[in-house]
Parts: sequence; structure tokens; C-alpha cells
Amino acid sequence: MLATKTGIRRIVGVWSQPARPNDLRRAREASLRRPRTDHIDLYCLACIAPMKREGS
Repeated sequence: MLATKTGIRRIVGVWSQPARPNDLRRAREASLRRPRTDHIDLYCLACIAPMKREGS
């Protein structure tokens, strides 16, 4: 079983959540190339939950 995740990147000290379809396709293709495979059994989208402000 091959599992991996995508969704959160840190670029020059700033956290980014690229989750547009094209972003996810590029991340998936890169995930397939690294272990030299043609399938991923479990692909998780990691994201940061929005923070609530006090009093909201």
C-alpha cells in the first residue's frame, strides 16, 4: 500500500495551501514520479483549519 499527502507547502517562510485542481494534479504527478510507481492507494489532502477570532 502506498499512501501520501499533499496540500500544505512552506515557501520562503510562508505557509501556502495550493488546492486548485491543477495544483493537485501537479502534486499527484510528482508523488508518482518519486517512488517510480504508476498508482497511489491513498492520497490525502492536508489543510489548515481556519482560525476563529475571539468573540466571533
